[in-house]
Amino acid sequence: MFIHLFCIFTLLHHVLCDISCYACPEINNTFEYIITSENVPTQLNNCSIETQQLYCLVDIAWKKNPINESSIRLAGGVPWRSSILPNTLEVNAYVPEDPARSRVKQFLRYSCLTEKCNQPANLKPLLESLTWIDKLDELEYLLESNETFNGRWCLFFSNSTGSQQSSSDKVDPADCKQCVTHVTDTHRIKTVVASCFTPFFRGNKLSHEVTFDLDDRTRSDTWSIACQRPDCNSLSTGDQIYERNKIDFDINKFLDRTSSALTRVFSCNLMFFPILLLIILNK
Repeated sequence: MFIHLFCIFTLLHHVLCDISCYACPEINNTFEYIITSENVPTQLNNCSIETQQLYCLVDIAWKKNPINESSIRLAGGVPWRSSILPNTLEVNAYVPEDPARSRVKQFLRYSCLTEKCNQPANLKPLLESLTWIDKLDELEYLLESNETFNGRWCLFFSNSTGSQQSSSDKVDPADCKQCVTHVTDTHRIKTVVASCFTPFFRGNKLSHEVTFDLDDRTRSDTWSIACQRPDCNSLSTGDQIYERNKIDFDINKFLDRTSSALTRVFSCNLMFFPILLLIILNK
C-alpha cells in the first residue's frame, strides 16, 4: 500500500509541478557593452527549452577591466539548491581590492516558478522595474592593503549567538590578518558579526546584496567588508555603502508587465505536503 501511494505522489508531483524554462548559455550571450533597460537584447543566441524543471533562472553579470562587458544566462534548475531562493530577485554589487583579479562588478539573479517565466521578453521589464545607482567605487580607499596592519584597528562585535569569532576576548588581535564585518538586515531582524580573519589573508573586498521577495513583497540587505585600515569594519561603513549603492525594485510594475505573475501563491511542495503526510501515516 505504501509503495502504491508513494508512486502516485511522485507521478502527480512530476506532472503538476514541473515547468519548462529557457536555456541560453552565457558563452553565447556575452556583449561588449553595458546592458541597460534601453539596450537589453530581446533575442538571445543558442537558446533551447528545458522541460521538467523545478525553477527558472535569469543571470546577468556586468564586468569591467579592461573592457566593459555584460553577459546573460537563462537556465532551469533541478534539483533544489540551497543558494536558490524561489520567486526572488537578488542584486549584488562587488568591489575587489584588485579589480584586475575579478572583472565581475555587478550581478543580478532572478528566480521564478511559472512556465517559461525566464523568457527573453521579460528581460526588459525586469531591468525597467529596477533602480540601481552604484557608486561603490568611491569606497575603494577602504580596501587598500596595509603591511603594518594592526588587529586592534578592528571592531569586535556580534549579536549572533552562532558566531564563534565576535569578541577580542576570543581572538587575539595580534593574530588578525584583516578586519571583517558581515551584516544582514531583513524586515524582521538585523544580524551583525564583526571580527577579523586570523588563519590567512583572504583579499580585501566589499559587497552589498539586496534580495527582493516577490511573494511577500519584502527586501533584505546584506553588506560585508574585509579590510586593513583603522576602523574600516565599523558599522558606519554600512551607512557609506547604503549611501553609494541605492537599489530598489518595483515588484508590482514588473509583475503587471510580465506573464510571471505569481499564479502559484503556494508552491507545489506545499500543495502536496498533505499527500506526503498521509503516505507517512499509512506506512
